[in-house]
Amino acid sequence: MIKRSILTILIFLFTINVFGQSDEVQKLFEPTETDSLYILAIKNFTKQIDNLRNNRNSTDTNPKVIYIQYENYLKRVPNKINGYQILKLGLGNRKEYFRKNKNRLTLVEISPLTLKDGLFSITLIPYGAKLKGKFKMNLTYSSWNTTYFKYINGKLVMDKYESGGI
Repeated sequence: MIKRSILTILIFLFTINVFGQSDEVQKLFEPTETDSLYILAIKNFTKQIDNLRNNRNSTDTNPKVIYIQYENYLKRVPNKINGYQILKLGLGNRKEYFRKNKNRLTLVEISPLTLKDGLFSITLIPYGAKLKGKFKMNLTYSSWNTTYFKYINGKLVMDKYESGGI
């Protein structure tokens, strides 16, 4: 019985080592072109945040963290962009991060890639979020940030960036 367990463990470790070095497995975790568009939209958003911090001449000691509402199309977005830690909140971990922030934080919703009037776009909407109980969350809307892309020579390239609010 012990020999069988040891053999099973050795086979398991060998397969992890072999597949872990495979180019095909590594490609599964690399961002695709669409993922790169989301990364660019988030980079534009972080620049906007930095500009606001600089204009306020703030000595903001808050860590550079962006909480995004997790969606399947965001699974390959890296955990760090432009010096900001990106935390994806879903039902499994949302409560933990709200507790750490006294049940209030800025939750960013990222739209799926959209096509309208010949331009592709991704919109980021930061909400002031307050968790109330297990299943209730109050959201306060104040602004939006949209990155637009044009299809040029077989690739999507950034065309413009807009932001606004109420």
